[in-house]
Amino acid sequence: KRDSDRDARARFLADSTAYSLHVRYGITRHEVVELAAFQKEVCAICGNPPDVTKKRGGLHVDHDHATGKVRGLLCEPCNQGLGFFRDNIDNLAAAARYLQSPPMGNVVFTQPVRHAPYRAGGTRNREPQADIELVCKQCGGTFLRKAADEFASRSKGKEGPFCSTHCAGTWGQAQQKVVGLIHGTTNGYSYYKCRCDECRSAHARDAKERRLKRQEPT
Repeated sequence: KRDSDRDARARFLADSTAYSLHVRYGITRHEVVELAAFQKEVCAICGNPPDVTKKRGGLHVDHDHATGKVRGLLCEPCNQGLGFFRDNIDNLAAAARYLQSPPMGNVVFTQPVRHAPYRAGGTRNREPQADIELVCKQCGGTFLRKAADEFASRSKGKEGPFCSTHCAGTWGQAQQKVVGLIHGTTNGYSYYKCRCDECRSAHARDAKERRLKRQEPT
C-alpha cells in the first residue's frame, strides 16, 4: 500500500531521510536546507546544480570519516570522488599533477605509435609481435619479451616484470614474509610458484610436518 500510494511513499522517504541525517550525520533537515542555500543550491566543489532527473542526482551530505563532522553538500560524482581518493590531500594533489603532466605526453616510445582507425564489424587491427626490452623487478637485469605477452600479464593483475620463474618466486616469497612456508602457501594448501630447489625442499618439509601433526595422539 505504501509503494502504491505516492503520498505515503513520499512521507516514508522523508521520514527515512530525516532519520538518516540525524543518526549518521547529527544534523537536521532544517540545517541541510540552510546549508544548501548558503552554497546557492550547487555543489561545493564543481559548482554545478544537482541533476534531479537521476535517482541519486541531488546534493549529498559530505562528512569527515575520521571526525564525523559535516563538511558540505556535494553532487554524487564529487562525493564519490573524495571517497575514492580516501579524503587524502596528497592523493588529490597527485591527481592534479597527473592531469597537468600525463605520462603519455612525456614518454619516448622505441617504436612509432600507430593510430589505426577502428573498423566496426571488420577484422581486428593486428599489432606486430615486436619484442620490448624490460627490467626484471627482482634481479634488475634486462631481457626481451613479446609486448603482447607482457601486456596480457599486466592486464591480469600479475606483478612484474620478471625475467624467469625463479625471480618471480623469489619476489613472491619476499613479499609474503612468512617463515616456514613455501611460495604461495595459502590456508594450508601448498602449490608452486617457483620450482627451484629451495621451494621443493620447503614443500617436502612442510608436507612432513603436516603428516607428523596428523599422527600425533590427541
